[in-house]
Parts: sequence; C-alpha cells; structure tokens
Amino acid sequence: MVVRLAAVAATIAILVGCQEYRVRNEGQPVAEPPGEDLDLTGNPPDDWQDCPRGLQGYYYNLQETHPYVTSGRVGAAMDTLFNEDDLSFDRYDPSLEFGEAWYPVDDGLAADPDGFSVRWVGWIRGWSDSTLSMVLGASDDAQVLIDGEVVAEVVDSPELLLGVHSHYLDGGVYPFEVRYAQRGDASAMRFRITEGDASLCIPSYSEE
Repeated sequence: MVVRLAAVAATIAILVGCQEYRVRNEGQPVAEPPGEDLDLTGNPPDDWQDCPRGLQGYYYNLQETHPYVTSGRVGAAMDTLFNEDDLSFDRYDPSLEFGEAWYPVDDGLAADPDGFSVRWVGWIRGWSDSTLSMVLGASDDAQVLIDGEVVAEVVDSPELLLGVHSHYLDGGVYPFEVRYAQRGDASAMRFRITEGDASLCIPSYSEE
C-alpha cells in the first residue's frame, strides 16, 4: 500500500535529533495493522503521541567469507543478510544520519570493521492519505520498505549520493523497515523522511 505525500506542517525527520510532530485526535479512524508480530518487527505503539521517534536497529557482522562480501550485492534477497548467528548487537537509533566513514560493528573478526549489515524496524502511521518524501543515500546498498514493499533503494553505490524518493501512503498503520549493507572500502548511510502526514515510532515488544 502506497503513500501520496501532501505538503504537511509536521516534518518526520529520522536523521535529525529534534523533530516536530502534529498533535492528533486519537479518535481519528485508522486502518488496523496487518496482523500480529512477526520476528523483530514487534507491534505498533499503543500511544502514538508519546512513543520514541526513530527505529530499532539490529547490527550484523558479515565475515570475510560471507557471499555478500566476496561476491557483491544479493539483489532481491537482501533479507538473507540478517541471520541471527551474525547478530552483533541491537540499539535504539533516534536518527539515521550517520554520514560517511561510518563503521559501527567491530568484533575483532578478520575483516572488521568492513562487512556488516543493519536492519532497522519500526511502525509508521499515516494520519491521512499523503505522499512521503524521503532522502536516502548509502554506500554500498540500502532499501526502505513499508508494509513489506520496497519504496526506495540504493544499489551498489561506491559513494554517498543523496536521492529524494516519493511514496504515496494511504492512511493507516504499517510496519516500516530500513536495510543497509556494506562490504568494503567506503561505508556511509543517511536516511530521513522530510514530508508527509505520518508519524514513525519504534516497535512495542510484548513480554508475553
């Protein structure tokens, strides 16, 4: 399901520390989220007015023998870069404005700090039908997914080149994900949402 971004007073910037959001009427009808929690995506927040803005990041260390490191991009199978056995750590990232020379994973393996991937997960709520405007740049590969659909992508880029991507989003609640992978030399990542009638929050994880 896609988003049309109407110019909006509330800017959702994941990369900027200080954000501005509209105060909304919680009684406003909104589509139900698509099913129960699957793996790391968790559940949408109970309180959209007071939930942590940003994404929950899972950082994976790809060893020098990993097929992505030795052979290059895995294309549509990018989700194969996030295996539990390769998980190094996880953390809350209020911003994805990392810029260049970004090497967050170093476990002392042979290829470290090169060769890693990150999966950021969260939930997005479209308060009304609108078009999202997203800035994305990465070296080497990155994807943005809404409800499992790739809505923005960087493929095998040797340097950080920022691009603006638009996506029409129907009002509702959807799982949101950003994926990143790096295999050598340059490492860079920047992402933010600059326009759209929507809010983005980290998942709520049930203890049950």
